[in-house]
Amino acid sequence: MRRFVLLLLVLLVPSLAQARGSIELKPAKTTLVAGGQTSMEILVTGELEGSLELESSPQVRFVQTSQVGGSGMVRGRVQASTSFGFRVIAGEPGTVKIGPLRAMVDGRMIRSNQVEFTVTGSSKGSGKSSSKGQSDARTGDVYAFATVSDPTPYVGQAIVWHVEQGMAIRARNPQLRVPAFAPLVLDPSVEDSTEERLQVLDGRRYTIFDSRVALFAVEPGTVHLGPATASVDVVRSRRTGMMDLRMSEAMPFDSNAVELTVRPLPREGRPEGFTGSVGRYRLVAALDSPTVEAGATVTLELRLAGEGSLRNVQLVLPPVDGLKVYDEDPDQRGLIIDGAVQSQVIARKTLVPLKPGEFTIPPIEFSFFNPKSSRYERTKSRPVQLVVTGDAVVDPAVLARSGSAGKSQVEVLGSDILPLHDGDRMLGDARRRIGSPLVLGLLLLPILGFVGLFSLSTRERMAGTDAGRERRRRKDAKGAAGEARRAARGGDWEAAETSLRHFLSARLSRSGAALSSGDAEAALREAGGPIDAASALATLLERIEGVRYGGASPSGLADAIADWIGDVEGRWS
Repeated sequence: MRRFVLLLLVLLVPSLAQARGSIELKPAKTTLVAGGQTSMEILVTGELEGSLELESSPQVRFVQTSQVGGSGMVRGRVQASTSFGFRVIAGEPGTVKIGPLRAMVDGRMIRSNQVEFTVTGSSKGSGKSSSKGQSDARTGDVYAFATVSDPTPYVGQAIVWHVEQGMAIRARNPQLRVPAFAPLVLDPSVEDSTEERLQVLDGRRYTIFDSRVALFAVEPGTVHLGPATASVDVVRSRRTGMMDLRMSEAMPFDSNAVELTVRPLPREGRPEGFTGSVGRYRLVAALDSPTVEAGATVTLELRLAGEGSLRNVQLVLPPVDGLKVYDEDPDQRGLIIDGAVQSQVIARKTLVPLKPGEFTIPPIEFSFFNPKSSRYERTKSRPVQLVVTGDAVVDPAVLARSGSAGKSQVEVLGSDILPLHDGDRMLGDARRRIGSPLVLGLLLLPILGFVGLFSLSTRERMAGTDAGRERRRRKDAKGAAGEARRAARGGDWEAAETSLRHFLSARLSRSGAALSSGDAEAALREAGGPIDAASALATLLERIEGVRYGGASPSGLADAIADWIGDVEGRWS
């Protein structure tokens, strides 16, 4: 009987003992830097009636990020529980107490614990934040820190807005909503940049996403760029009774704001033809071939490149008597490299010489404003020489036009019609025998013509194949190599450089006329050329440029060019 009573008590006591509801505030941390953020969970055990409300203050404000419900065994009975996720965003320095919260749980009024938050310091950002300010902003589980490449730009100057989004916890799906950039304008010619990296800050390992956007101002004045809003999804695990709850919590956080002062471009010294480009640039001109026949085409390539954004670029070639110029659409590209905007415009002009001779293509100028020196400057290409062979041709401007609008077709305006004859000269000697050489020649003429047409057709088909094109490139490269050797031995360094670049064009299957020494080295490596030869090429081009423009000694340069070409031809099959 005693055993039965004990067993009954064991079974009844858990059911009689009612588990009490509770509300618990669980912040990740209670000390914050102004502008910093943290997370807080409010765990309600029991059936919540109504809702929970948190009042924000100048020191902290709250943003609800999640709500997850569940149930578990507590003291032998199933009990409900709800987890509320909040983001705590620090504002003004000071101390503030949150709670106790009051709510109806399981039909009873329950009070929560009280939490005290302390906000210290200030992380209001500017374009040139101090190292201390930057360190303060890069704290907590997550952060976003914004800067600009130049807080005092000129009108039209490209600047880079950079926001660093860091996470020291396991998170996924990072999102970034940029602020309204007005009155700044997005630069459509420059591609945005996003990179991911790892970095240790204050002993913690962060996954960092760097987002960069190119902007420019159209008018002077003070500009306030508001904070960017970022967010990540954080998966958290929590055990309730006998159950494990996994919940995905959206964690929002803001960056600091950035202040800029846009300066106007000075009126004094503004050159004629200035189109508004602000930065530092260099202009290079080169022909794809130094010689051409009259009536044929040759391409002049103009490469304008440097730090800054290029907009409304106009590269005008002064008129040259005897040359017709046709403009092609320019290629323009802008990238953000090492936190700065790098731009390049390649303009190609098709030249048609109308008469033989030696032509000098004059320098082309481009004006810009240099924000480093705060003055207007200009870059100018070097004169380019063109040798034209053959016979003079008719000016296309006086030829008849036909076809669709905007296109012209050159018609042959010659007088090469043979005169008509009659009498004996036309009829010939009717007594010619079939075995005469003239008759045999006339009979063999169709056969010879067929053989010639077949051979020509075969060559044309081969020329259109990869093998044919490769054979042509090797032939052009061999000719250019010989020209480079001869020009170098004769001391004509301009012709030597031009022929060397023509050799590169043939071997690389791309124009090598305007390649810098570094670009030429990289292009040769990408094309599969010998690595040591690629490095030697960069040195060779720099030496040639030093001899041509810097007065350097040409001693041994001719042999170096010949040795390099021979080495590359021998090893690069």
